[in-house]
Amino acid sequence: SNFNTRDLTSLLSSAKVVPAVNQIEHNVLHHDDETISFCKAHNITIEAYSPLGRSNHSGDIPGNQEIQAIAAKHKVSTYQVALKWILQHGHILTFQSSSKAHQQVDAALFGFKLSPREMSKLDALQEVSPTLRSEVLEATMVV
Repeated sequence: SNFNTRDLTSLLSSAKVVPAVNQIEHNVLHHDDETISFCKAHNITIEAYSPLGRSNHSGDIPGNQEIQAIAAKHKVSTYQVALKWILQHGHILTFQSSSKAHQQVDAALFGFKLSPREMSKLDALQEVSPTLRSEVLEATMVV
């Protein structure tokens, strides 16, 4: 789990069994499209952890104006839009909440469908987190 394309390439060069699932941090504002494409090409299911983001790490899903507009159109929460985006891409997800009310709302994802145009808008919302930004800077400084 949590393998990127480089890790998976290395693993597949010697593995006798292809992994069935790759659990990665994945949400509407933070997604590794290269790894997702690689997994799809190798029939590896993506399981999203932190599908609603992580504080100070993966963007502000409830504060994003594009997500707010789509949520308002469907009369659902921004979190429901974020979770639906993952499911409509054919991925699975895991999330936690200690609030039963939040669990019920977050799980109510089957009463609406995002249009292809909405999916494209959401696909384009990739934000660079401070952590990822520093990793990218460090990698470019090594070269």
